[in-house]
Amino acid sequence: MRPRNPGARLGPNIRAFTRSWLAPLVTILSSSTVACQSTAASEATPRTGATRAPRAAAADEAGSAGTSGHASRPDARRRAAAVTLNQAKRQAAQGNLTEAIGLCRKAIAEDSAFEEAYLLLGSAWAMIGDQAPEIEAYRQGLTVLPNSAALHNELGMAELGRGDVERAIEALEKARALSREGDAKILADLAYAYTFAHRNDEAEQWAKNARDLDPKCFQCAMAYGEVLRQKKKFELAAESFEAAVKLAPEDPAPKVSLAKVRYLAGRPAEALDLYDALLKTMPDEPALLTQSSQVLLALSRAREAVERLTAADRLAPNTPAILRLLAEAQAQAGARQDAQKTEEKLRKITKEEKR
Repeated sequence: MRPRNPGARLGPNIRAFTRSWLAPLVTILSSSTVACQSTAASEATPRTGATRAPRAAAADEAGSAGTSGHASRPDARRRAAAVTLNQAKRQAAQGNLTEAIGLCRKAIAEDSAFEEAYLLLGSAWAMIGDQAPEIEAYRQGLTVLPNSAALHNELGMAELGRGDVERAIEALEKARALSREGDAKILADLAYAYTFAHRNDEAEQWAKNARDLDPKCFQCAMAYGEVLRQKKKFELAAESFEAAVKLAPEDPAPKVSLAKVRYLAGRPAEALDLYDALLKTMPDEPALLTQSSQVLLALSRAREAVERLTAADRLAPNTPAILRLLAEAQAQAGARQDAQKTEEKLRKITKEEKR
């Protein structure tokens, strides 16, 4: 369910978002394809709500609190921990993740009830791509702060990332229950998790609630669009992804999702325009080359599809999904000998994988 770092070439923003929304490395476009989470690359931004920045507000406020000598000892501990955590954030922003992790641990030692320290610690491990200590960070925090909606939410998304849907939903439902006033991002994450359990009606309900609760929430727009896509409501999904594009015009993730639903809605020319625009800035991304090739095949432009798939195969060698589509494109382009060679290569790879 979770390929190793499928978004490695997509840049920091899209890599962070692959954890929730983007399909695997070379997902062939399909109305039933469930988006898969990926391990964040070492320089990726933290997951914390798909495109959320690490929880900075609480520590920033604590770090700027007064320094009166009359402060209680707990307040003094929190101020010291906040200073340490701000140092951790700076290290993480500079890509010094090992240092950031050490500082997060120091902040927790200074104040074991500092929720944000656990959140940033988990995020740092996610940035490295190591799920086990990420999950452990959230669980450690929950032993001290069992009613933290944020920690339950991040634990749920981390569990979903490693394929444990049941535990993910359990944690995300706890997060929703603890978020008494309703947190749109938590609802969006729960809705997305429900799609993995094929609970699409519930997913649509919670995703719509999230959108209604916070129309300016990028994550909510993406979640609602993804749920609608899986329910084959492609035009409505496109509207939600278009809203996400407006909310984050520099982020390629909603544009990729919009291209997919345009294709699935029977509008391949519009989908190709979107893919071509994305490839201008990310020309060496195998996923975009592969998905756009499928659109080219739908437009009877097989030779162009072969060119893109050949490039994708160079960038991601021996990937079965690419080879299958390449063989199809070569056959449609009249290059039957090339198609046979590709099919033979695919058979060898498949046999090796079964061993």
